[in-house]
Amino acid sequence: MPAPCVFRCLLDGPASGAGNMARDAAILEQVAAGQVPPTVRIYQWAQPTVTVGYGQRLAASVNLGACQEDGVPVIRRMSGGGAVLHAAEITYSIMVPRSNALVQGAVPACFAAMCQPLVAALQQLGVMAVFKPVNDLLVNGRKISGCAQVRRGSGVLQHGTLLLQVDAALMQRYLRPVDPPKPHSVQLTDMYRECGAAACAPAFVRSFAAVFFDCCARSWQVTMDTGVCTPAELSRAQQLEQDLFRQQKWNREKGCVGADRHLVDLDCPPAVHCP
Repeated sequence: MPAPCVFRCLLDGPASGAGNMARDAAILEQVAAGQVPPTVRIYQWAQPTVTVGYGQRLAASVNLGACQEDGVPVIRRMSGGGAVLHAAEITYSIMVPRSNALVQGAVPACFAAMCQPLVAALQQLGVMAVFKPVNDLLVNGRKISGCAQVRRGSGVLQHGTLLLQVDAALMQRYLRPVDPPKPHSVQLTDMYRECGAAACAPAFVRSFAAVFFDCCARSWQVTMDTGVCTPAELSRAQQLEQDLFRQQKWNREKGCVGADRHLVDLDCPPAVHCP
């Protein structure tokens, strides 16, 4: 009988945007290389931060003048998708090797499989979320979570958000409207709206993480072991933060050729999967 698959779960404190993206990238490299188990990570942001997709044009999606004026960092992700303001939210990332059962099949099915624990966790907390392909979670027709993926060589990364409290004014200040434009407050909901002020209390992150990790175990039929980043991951994350995610060339230029040379080319260049 085959041994059960073991995932590592990480609960990290708030960090900078560059630091968070660097840590995801460093963990992905180690997971893909077989040096650490598949990993699920929960984290937050030390300050409001805008991230943009790997191939996204900044001028069309971000009000750079407002971000610079307010000291809001703008960081380019490895994954696809649109511009996101990270503020009052919980962020998760899932890193698995391409051989993992979660990523066998078409991309939409992989999104659904990776999002299932978050759906289950929210429902356990009384929030009746449903998965809407390709990559959103909705509550009564309003978006409470979105995610994006990148497949890089032998590894797959999905990271996504759970909105705790939407600040529509900040979103409208830092993000340019989509076409056709719609008020962000109409499209979105958050945990504050759905289950009250307790969702914004500091203790909620840890309690939510416990529920989420348990739902990962049950949804995927795996064992979840609490862990920490290895010294190699921490060292690599520090290197990537300084050499890539804090560099203007990476953050400001769409799909910048050569800017991602600091990432390990495991088999192939990034293949971004997200509408």
